[in-house]
Amino acid sequence: SVLDNDFLFYLLKEPRIQNLVIAQSDRTAGQTGVRKPFLDNIVFGLPPIKEQKVIVEKVENSLSKCQILKEEIKTSEANAQMLMQAVLKEAFEDKKEKVEA
Repeated sequence: SVLDNDFLFYLLKEPRIQNLVIAQSDRTAGQTGVRKPFLDNIVFGLPPIKEQKVIVEKVENSLSKCQILKEEIKTSEANAQMLMQAVLKEAFEDKKEKVEA
């Protein structure tokens, strides 16, 4: 095979390609489609199959790292929110004790 399917998948998700596809798409009855002549005329560099596989591996590795970072950010945000609530609770309890004294 000359073209790795995953390589093509990631290539077509590339923002510049996406913008071209959107600009050339037909929008009828709420559906979006791309004309075949447009797809037939897309030109891009095609590295050897081994290099395509290496590129796919690196892209997937990077996407995996991004997902891990997103999860760590969510956890950090949740921890920061809990810390803020604890600090506010402590501050209001201290005020309440001073008012009652």
